[in-house]
Amino acid sequence: MYSNYPSPKYGNIIIVVPYKNGNYESNVYVGITSDTVKNDRLTEYLMRNSLTTWENADRFPNVFLMNVFKIYDKKLSDEIANLFEKGQLIPPRGSLAKLSIDDFSEENQKTILDIVNKLKSETSSNKGINMEQNSKLDLYYKSKGYHFPSNIISQFYASLKTKGFVILSGLSGTGKTKIALEFAELLKREEINLPQLLTAWGSEDSDEKFECAISWIKELISKNGYAILAWDDFDTIRNTPEPFILWIGKSGVRYGFIISRKYSKEEVLNNPTLKEKVKEGFRWSIELYDPLETELDRNKIFLEATKVIELNKKLSYDRFVKIESGEQLKVIPRKGYSKVKILDEVISTDTKSYIFLSVRPDWRDSKQLLGYYNPLDNRYYKTPLLELILRAINDYIENKKNARPYFIILDEMNLAHVEYYFVDFLSVLESGRDEKGFTRETIKLHNIDEVETHQKIPKEIKLPPNLYIIGTVNIDETTYMFSPKVLDRAFTIEFHDVNLDNYPPEEAEIPKEILLKFRDLIYDDLKRDGKFLSVLKEDLNNAIKDFPNEYKVILKTLNKTLEVYDLHFGYRVFDEICLFFKNAKESWENGIITFENEDDIFDLAMLMKILPKFHGNRKKLEKPLIEILKICLNDEEVINDLNLKIIIDILKNWENEKKRFRFQHTGKKILRMLRQLYEIGFASFS
Repeated sequence: MYSNYPSPKYGNIIIVVPYKNGNYESNVYVGITSDTVKNDRLTEYLMRNSLTTWENADRFPNVFLMNVFKIYDKKLSDEIANLFEKGQLIPPRGSLAKLSIDDFSEENQKTILDIVNKLKSETSSNKGINMEQNSKLDLYYKSKGYHFPSNIISQFYASLKTKGFVILSGLSGTGKTKIALEFAELLKREEINLPQLLTAWGSEDSDEKFECAISWIKELISKNGYAILAWDDFDTIRNTPEPFILWIGKSGVRYGFIISRKYSKEEVLNNPTLKEKVKEGFRWSIELYDPLETELDRNKIFLEATKVIELNKKLSYDRFVKIESGEQLKVIPRKGYSKVKILDEVISTDTKSYIFLSVRPDWRDSKQLLGYYNPLDNRYYKTPLLELILRAINDYIENKKNARPYFIILDEMNLAHVEYYFVDFLSVLESGRDEKGFTRETIKLHNIDEVETHQKIPKEIKLPPNLYIIGTVNIDETTYMFSPKVLDRAFTIEFHDVNLDNYPPEEAEIPKEILLKFRDLIYDDLKRDGKFLSVLKEDLNNAIKDFPNEYKVILKTLNKTLEVYDLHFGYRVFDEICLFFKNAKESWENGIITFENEDDIFDLAMLMKILPKFHGNRKKLEKPLIEILKICLNDEEVINDLNLKIIIDILKNWENEKKRFRFQHTGKKILRMLRQLYEIGFASFS
């Protein structure tokens, strides 16, 4: 539901005008939340019926959109209060009450029609979002210029929320990569919350030597987990709590360091072990500038840097604001520090919450994903992906339910054998999760104590619950087929339909404040009260308990039927269908995604969790596919003497033929697989 008006607070009268197929209905919905009209009976009613709230306004059946208008007209408010007094407006089951405009006095009818006309005028003038019923994600993608089918968006989000491992397959150029990237972009966070200091580089180096120094520091951090900087010792830096960001100025700012520890000169001189550590982390400066002993003779403080922040471009100093005065910087002094805050700039992938990786055909093992240990130099060479996983782990350990989600996007996963380079991930994803939400099994990285101590790279990792994996798959002669085992371990979504009507789509406009509300709502929904992908036994039991019995019967019948052909499914598939149904319905109620009805949710769950294991020749697949097709039809429908011509005719006229199917998504996919069987004698899900 979308409205130009602020959400009514508890205590306001609201009037809801349904909008359908470009027209406003003559019926209106009315609700009172209680300070506009003082009435004891209303207050008691509202206290007893806590569901009579703004959030329930979008749960009416067959309403494509509801515009909301807060009533400030006293005469209209009084009449609504009287209708409540008569019991005429007591809403059924805690929803808003429905009544006809004819129930109002003539004067108030005119007032309501004025409201309708006002809303209609705003609808036609509101560029981009023309007040259709759209889920939050539908609107978001349209604002980015992508008009994905609603069922694809809903499948994608609910699958990600349920399993955390989603494969997007189908035609090349249908937006598989874009739907993943734009979603990760929506949920990324760019703010830097640490204290920030800005200082000059302090040396008249050439740009080449400066970049060389930065590269040395990066390499030391990669190898040892830290590098040491020697900077002028002033009260400002002494009094700044760790961790903090130290931005480096050199005709502008491109780099900064995250400083995790500070050591005074005295601490270094009096502690031989610490001195050795400092010397190891100071190797970059020893090679390029002065030895450690020279720096120890100066008034220096030693800083332990654990990360280099690289901005997308060099910023002028006026992109930083002084904390004390709020003024933008003009220049920076050669010595000393300025307490600053960077203006709204995007920092590099070092701090992004997602990573995009293009799979290469020569990937034979997990080295390209997780790095490797080189015994020749006793060093572990980590990858950007491993860095992201470690960030996700640390974020979840430190922030628990307030952690942010992290995304791995693997483009064209099947350019190499998934079972080779991704096997470690496949194994741990199926090991289940412990009571803290981490995978029960670990991915082994190395077994070297020094790497763990100095480079801070653990010997093994468990995947955290706030880590999501999205893969795209193109099917052609240059790629490898996915085995049914791989498809079974993910939620697989097929991008098949292409609609060239109204193409290219216009880019909708969403005000920034609305977009931020969308992001916050989606973030809160995705993290599931801080559990993210962790599913406790109680959660699963509740999902199974709440799963409609009608669908349980269908699955039991279907499994018995498929057992004859050795194509039946196990408990995990049943569990995941129940969890998908629960999560999808919950997100639907929150307005994030949308479905036609509950059948639509169950239909998509069957499509993704039952059909992927169908892979083989006509003799093996024809009969079981036809059995599932029968379940997809409406009760009174039958398809006699199914053959290639009939299948092609149904698919050609799908807009008319789909009315015969209760489960349309699964039914259409089965028809396409049967067409493959009859044409070439072989079929697979993707």
